[in-house]
Amino acid sequence: MLNRLIGLTLFLFLFIQILSGCLFFRSAFFLLVSYEIIDDDGFPSVRLVFNVSTPATITIVDPLNKSLLSEVHTPGLQTMIAPLGGYCSDPLSGVYRIIVLDEETGDVIHRETLSFSGSGISMGDVDTYWIRDKDAYTLVRINVSVMNNGDMVTYPCMIKASISNKTITARSIPYSVKPGSCIHVNFFVYIDGIKDEEQGLVLALLDINNVVLSTLSVNVTPVENTHTTTYTWVYKNKDYRIRVLDPDYLYSYYKSLPRLETMDYVAYIFDCYDDDYWLHIKEQLYRMLDGLKSDEDKINLVASFVQVLQYVDDKINDTVYEYPKYPVETLFDKKGDCEDKAILTATLLDLIGYQVCLIRLPNHMAVGVRYNDKLKNEFKEGYCFLETTRYNWGVGQVPLEYTHESNITIYPVTERPILIHRWMNATRYTFQNKNDFVQIKILVENKGSKEASFQIVGGFHHGTVIYNKKNLVMNQLQPNSKELGVLRIQVPSGVTTTLKTYILYDDAILDEHESTMVFT
Repeated sequence: MLNRLIGLTLFLFLFIQILSGCLFFRSAFFLLVSYEIIDDDGFPSVRLVFNVSTPATITIVDPLNKSLLSEVHTPGLQTMIAPLGGYCSDPLSGVYRIIVLDEETGDVIHRETLSFSGSGISMGDVDTYWIRDKDAYTLVRINVSVMNNGDMVTYPCMIKASISNKTITARSIPYSVKPGSCIHVNFFVYIDGIKDEEQGLVLALLDINNVVLSTLSVNVTPVENTHTTTYTWVYKNKDYRIRVLDPDYLYSYYKSLPRLETMDYVAYIFDCYDDDYWLHIKEQLYRMLDGLKSDEDKINLVASFVQVLQYVDDKINDTVYEYPKYPVETLFDKKGDCEDKAILTATLLDLIGYQVCLIRLPNHMAVGVRYNDKLKNEFKEGYCFLETTRYNWGVGQVPLEYTHESNITIYPVTERPILIHRWMNATRYTFQNKNDFVQIKILVENKGSKEASFQIVGGFHHGTVIYNKKNLVMNQLQPNSKELGVLRIQVPSGVTTTLKTYILYDDAILDEHESTMVFT
């Protein structure tokens, strides 16, 4: 009886030690508890829940043998979210491998595979939205239900629509369709000159690489069913009006976004998800400006549309606080402060072909415009000043308080990347037999209009001295796209430092971040 009791006690002791990873002869293990396919802020991902008995590096490898992510995790029950593909990109079908490496010994302690057949996309109900223009109709919006019958998340980014021998391609806001789910996807389009009769509409749903996900043909009959708002104002004693589609879902999308961590507000203009929305306004602007001969008159007419919108500070009794709006937000709100009005004005002038910039001044923002018959009082770098907060102020007129201002920054609306990054998490790892290091998971976004190849540089800083600098190379990040990366940087001993990262692009340092805590 005593022997049985001793044996049972020894068994329970060993079992507990194995689970805790503290067995005196050290036997490391890894157990995958569950996994789930998810969308993680635009990245097709897998959420892994696992138990590991030792500090371990978990690596995910795709079907083409490419390492997607390697992360260090501490012992115990852990969760890891790993991307299976690029931003808003459908992941590969096939076998993904999980490789677990003991961080202390360097040994592989576990291998496991996950198999996926891919997404299976189909389109269902289609709703079309129209406005009437004289004797014809314009198709301005398409809403389509999308079902995913596969086992991978998918991203219907664009739609190709053909009707009455006219074909366009339009972009949606970012949508993800999880396995087994159905959602409604909206597209603003602009196809005019459609007759008042039943028409055949052919749709092709596309991914970010223009690969066809699904096709559908339906018959539609134009009928005016779109809610619009008419804006009216006076310029040079003449009445003008623009009929604007209510942006509803687009407005809600932009309203929900956190503001960008950059002072370069051209990023709000470059955002591509409203490009198709502005097409119906662009056509009206062209018709409106057709009778005007000078660039000065055309620029001032467009500016007057924004100048009559109500001026409202972002915060009452705080003229310094800034909450920049996307141009669709300002248009729908019918109000904004100086940067909001400048962003909207620059968007409209860029839309009709003018070279523009945003001009940042102390506690103020305006627009700069280049044009052929520009005024003699050029403001800076070939741009003429355009004030958007004061009604009836024309291009070239500069408020007295800014005529001799030297603290000026020009942000051109020209093809260029705008790169920003943030730390998703930063964790310090401590080991008995090796130096401490910090693992930083970094998200980089290109909010510009041009692809970019660059480096993320990280290191520990003490004054002008940088310790253990590490570089992470990122190639050809497309506009309005994101990329994830991980830096592992050894913590220097015997010195007090802070951790910093920055983007290095064309030998220029951009977008620096620094830890609030110090390392010793």
